[in-house]
Amino acid sequence: MSDRPRFTVIVPIHDHARVVGEAIGSIRAQTVGDWELVVVDDGSTDDGAERARRTGDPRVRLRPEPSRSQLRGIRARVLRIVARHTRVERSRGSERIS
Repeated sequence: MSDRPRFTVIVPIHDHARVVGEAIGSIRAQTVGDWELVVVDDGSTDDGAERARRTGDPRVRLRPEPSRSQLRGIRARVLRIVARHTRVERSRGSERIS
């Protein structure tokens, strides 16, 4: 027998705190108990992630994901680092970037 649950339910949320408790409650009320619930928070600004965290049910896991604006910021930082590294390598006379 496997330790993995028979079912995985994924619930994406983004500023939907008002309904996240109802969604989790619906899944918890199912007759089959061999499941896990992954709540994917896409950078919410409300308390939906906290509500998911407070369930106290070990089958409910919160997976925070960066929002699109956070991803743009990360991408911009990475591009600045790559550009800086490229300038340093070129100043040393090397066109190879490792």
